[in-house]
Amino acid sequence: MPIELKRSDNNAIVSAYFPYYREQSKKETVPFAINLYESGKLEGERQIEGGLVIPFVGTWRVSGLPEEVGLFRVIFNGDPELSYEVTMKNSEFINYLIDVIITFRNKSIVDFPKVFYSRLFRIKVASENN
Repeated sequence: MPIELKRSDNNAIVSAYFPYYREQSKKETVPFAINLYESGKLEGERQIEGGLVIPFVGTWRVSGLPEEVGLFRVIFNGDPELSYEVTMKNSEFINYLIDVIITFRNKSIVDFPKVFYSRLFRIKVASENN
């Protein structure tokens, strides 16, 4: 499932998010992540152990404020019983979308990083690695 890699035209919003990311590769990806965020939806596939792939749809309400707390929903396999929600600051969620874009560029896979799923499923992890 490809994602459209397009830069956001909203320079004010993009500029508001730059201070939240230190790495140059993340800063360069912010305009693309903001565009994806502004769509309010992400469709992808979760790669799990054993080679199983589960489709998901993530949705959220769009707000331009980095410090605003948003509600982010993910439903797996189109099954309402496999629906999960998590709240976090928009700047944190944009960081996960940056990771989604970087992974898509490198591996042609649309998936959130493992640390996002740890938050979504409320699992504590020892490291923040993908």
